[in-house]
Amino acid sequence: MSHDPLLALRCEIDAVDEQILALIKNRMTIAKQMGALKRATQRPLRDTVREQQILEKLNTLNNNSEPKLAEHLLEDIFKRLMTACLEIQN
Repeated sequence: MSHDPLLALRCEIDAVDEQILALIKNRMTIAKQMGALKRATQRPLRDTVREQQILEKLNTLNNNSEPKLAEHLLEDIFKRLMTACLEIQN
């Protein structure tokens, strides 16, 4: 039986996807806790200043390592993630 390099890479991608999903679920759990705390302390659920700080930090990290993800893609991914976290806070 020959070793299929494409299959091996796909297995690596599958493992990374599972890790990403676990991290997203962890972030969602934390966001839910934050929502409860924000409601209990009568703070607004959305903090656009914080969101911008996160995007700037991530863009800096992205630009300081290879391979670089296109800025619009990075921001799209994380804006969607922040939106999902905001929704779970409600």
